[in-house]
Amino acid sequence: MIRWLIVLSCTARIAAADAPTGYKCSPGYRLKDACKCPDEKQPGRDRDGKAICEAKPEPVVTACVAERKGKHPIKIESTPVGATIYLGSKTCGVVAKTPWSGKLAAGPVLVILEHQSYDVVTRTVTVTAKTTSELFVPMQRTNAGFVDLRADSDPNVVGVPITVDGQDKGPIPAVVKLPVGRHLIELAKPGFDNFQQWVDILDGQTLVLLPVLRAVTVAKARLVIDADVKQAVVFVDGARKGTTPLAIDDLPLGTYVIVVKSPPAKDWQQKITLVAGSTLIRAELADTMPKPPTETELDIVADPQGAEVWLDGVLAGKTPLLFRVPAGDHWIQVKLARHLTFEVKRTFEGGKTTKLRATLVAAGELTVTSTPAGSTVFIDGVRRGVTPLALELPLGDHTVIVERAGFQRFEQKLKLGPPVTIDAPLKR
Repeated sequence: MIRWLIVLSCTARIAAADAPTGYKCSPGYRLKDACKCPDEKQPGRDRDGKAICEAKPEPVVTACVAERKGKHPIKIESTPVGATIYLGSKTCGVVAKTPWSGKLAAGPVLVILEHQSYDVVTRTVTVTAKTTSELFVPMQRTNAGFVDLRADSDPNVVGVPITVDGQDKGPIPAVVKLPVGRHLIELAKPGFDNFQQWVDILDGQTLVLLPVLRAVTVAKARLVIDADVKQAVVFVDGARKGTTPLAIDDLPLGTYVIVVKSPPAKDWQQKITLVAGSTLIRAELADTMPKPPTETELDIVADPQGAEVWLDGVLAGKTPLLFRVPAGDHWIQVKLARHLTFEVKRTFEGGKTTKLRATLVAAGELTVTSTPAGSTVFIDGVRRGVTPLALELPLGDHTVIVERAGFQRFEQKLKLGPPVTIDAPLKR
C-alpha cells in the first residue's frame, strides 16, 4: 500500500511538469503518447518532442456532392423559395430547390443558390456530426437583366465593340448585364453606318439582339411621311421611326417598306424605292377610321314622377322617359305644376347611356306689388326683381323686403303655402 502511493505521487509530478497548460495528458507520456485536445485543435509535438495541442489544418471543400454522401443531416432554405441548389460546383449538376433537407459527410461544403431575378449566392457550410447543419439565405433582387448580342444576322458585326450608354462592354458576341430601364446600344465599325437601338431591360429577363451593319453609301435620301390623321406611327422596314408628320434624313438609297398605323384605322402600307433627294409620301387612313356614334340615350326619372321633360326648349315627354339625344351640349328642364323647375346643362358623348334624376321641390306662388311700382324686391336676402313681381318659391318660411330710394323699407315674414299676394305701400 505504501509503495503504490509513492509511484502515484511521482507520476503526477512528471505529468504536471511536462503537460501543456490547460490540457489533460496521459501520465508519464512519451513521444508516442498524446494529449486530449479540444475540438478546434489536434494533438501534436513541439521541437523537443513534447505533446502539445496545435491548430487543425484548413478543411478542403470537396468538389461535388457525390463525393460527400454521408449520414449527417443538412437543411438549406432561402427567401424566396424555389432557388436552385448546387453543391460544390455548378458542373456537378442541380441537387434540388429550396427548401431542401439531405445528408452529407462531415466537413465543409460549398453551396451555390440561383433564382431568376436574384443575385447568385455562394456560401460554405461545415457539416457536423452533432447537430443538423442549417443554412438560410435571404436572396437579393438583381434589378437587372441581360442583352444577348449575337452575330447570327450579319457576320460584319463579329468582334465589333459594344457601347452601352457610352460605356465599352467588349466585342460581339456577348451577353451584357444591365440595370433595369432604358439603354442605348451602339456599334461602330469603319465603312459602315453606326448601329443604334434603344432597349428596355426587364428584371431577370434576357433580350436577344441581332444587329445588322449597313455599308456606307455615298448617296443619301430624305424621306418625308405625312398622314391624314394626327400622330400616326411610322415603321420603316419594321422599325418604328416616329409619328407623322415625320422627316427621316440620310437614308441609304434603296427599297423600303413603309407602314403607317393609327388604330382603329386600317394599316397603310407602301413599298417605295428611294433615290437621291427628297421623297414625299402621304398615308390615307381617315376613310378606314370607324365613325364615332352621333347619338346617346338619356334616361330621366323625377321625384315626383309625371313631370314634363324639355330638351333645348322643346317638349320631349313625361318622366320616366328614355329617349335618344344628339351628342353634344344640351339644356334639360323638368317641370311639374306647383314645383320649382329643375334645370341643368349637360354634355352627352355618343354611344353611351346617361341617367339623370331630377328631384322637384314643392313650391307656392308669391305675388308682390307696391305703391309706387318699380320698387326692388328681395326674397331671403336675394334680389329677385322689381314690382309688380310674380314668382314661385319653395314652400315654407320666407322674408320679403321691398325697397325704393326715398321711401322707408318694407319688410314682412311669411309662411308660403297657398298662393300669397303682398301689397307694399311704401311711406316716405
